[in-house]
Amino acid sequence: MPLAPPGLSLYRWQGQALLAWQQQAYRGVVEAVTGAGKTHVGLAAIAQHLGEGWRVVVLVPSVHLLNQWVDKIKRHLKGDCGLSFRVGRLGDGCAASLMQCDVLVSIAQSAYRRELNSDRQRTLLIADECHRYGAEKWSLALESGFERRLGLTATYERDDEGSETLDRFFNGICKSVNYEEALSEDIIAHFKIALIGVRFSDEEMNRYNYLDRQARQFRKALCSRFDVPAAPFGDFMRAVNRLRKSAATGDGASLAGKYLQVFNQRRQLLAGASAKLERMADLNDAVARAERTILFAQTTKTAEEAVRRLSQRGIHGEVLCAAMDQDERDRVFQRFQNGTLKAVVAPLLLDEGVDIPEVDLAIVLAASRTRRQMVQRMGRILRKKEDDRLARLAVLFVEATSEDPAQGAHEDFLQYVIKDADAVESFSPATRPRTICSYLNDWFRS
Repeated sequence: MPLAPPGLSLYRWQGQALLAWQQQAYRGVVEAVTGAGKTHVGLAAIAQHLGEGWRVVVLVPSVHLLNQWVDKIKRHLKGDCGLSFRVGRLGDGCAASLMQCDVLVSIAQSAYRRELNSDRQRTLLIADECHRYGAEKWSLALESGFERRLGLTATYERDDEGSETLDRFFNGICKSVNYEEALSEDIIAHFKIALIGVRFSDEEMNRYNYLDRQARQFRKALCSRFDVPAAPFGDFMRAVNRLRKSAATGDGASLAGKYLQVFNQRRQLLAGASAKLERMADLNDAVARAERTILFAQTTKTAEEAVRRLSQRGIHGEVLCAAMDQDERDRVFQRFQNGTLKAVVAPLLLDEGVDIPEVDLAIVLAASRTRRQMVQRMGRILRKKEDDRLARLAVLFVEATSEDPAQGAHEDFLQYVIKDADAVESFSPATRPRTICSYLNDWFRS
């Protein structure tokens, strides 16, 4: 089993992942649930290759991850392990190259505009959140000149043809770690889930029924006329996206576009249901007693309304959105860390790739689009707690709609996670808030 350099300890699964990657000719993807420690696999690979005279490129999707990786490389490999090497940045105003450093951390948008490994030297590529690089533009950063390739992700699967691009480049998954394995190694916190139903207003229900009929009609036509697979849903969505791009003026592309438009309108209606905000406010006792809480919304408008309603219940929260610059985000995180803020509400921004202060309660207001999104949201709360308390995930959904678990919603995610949860409870719109909060506030393992 490969050993980490002195100063960098690995969990058993991380050593297994490195070995599996080596046995796959140093090409492969490590897929592990958020919170399990994928970054340390990358750090160990960097240390190994620096010791053998290789150079390393770390590809990341955002400025936040650029800074995060540079910080961890310096702290763990230079500080803890005492290694001596040069680290450079490409992106966010920096323009280093492999001619100037041994490890180059680059944002994907900067990488695909230039050739990083132009001299074809022995270079390892590590792609963090590698599922992102199946996108047409981002895939340009996956240069063929990288002899060794390591992808890191919580969920590798994509809903489009980008999966094929990734498979060709990385040679598929070499090690996958689910919740069961992460729990068995005592890496993540044990957790419980609350599924909380609400009802549409009459006006919202009428609008939903109209959009749902259209979506069903378009879906039926796509499956019958264009051989789009009806199930599983991930295969259906991949085929629809492929069809939409295949012929801009064709009937199939037009129908696929109409389906996706209606699908998104329906999803936005579900995410902004007025009863969700009312029910969320009813959970104020659980938010108040949690150490920190994250709420996931679909839009900034919904996030701002959630903050307003929490404030009316005496809970100080703040919106964390993509429009903020990095300094503003850091200030919010600092207030969240020191306890000035009890909650942050994020429209999509925290779905992946961001280290945040320790959180033990997450409330999902927005209908999740994919299993990946739910896995990432779970990961926000799974860092182990000092008092060994359970992490808690509350998912609000509109009953008798496409996001109702009783009608198959979240099926991919729930089947994946329920067997490993300490408890899962469903609550109807008639359930008293006190009952739900009592369940969420019971955070000790039985």
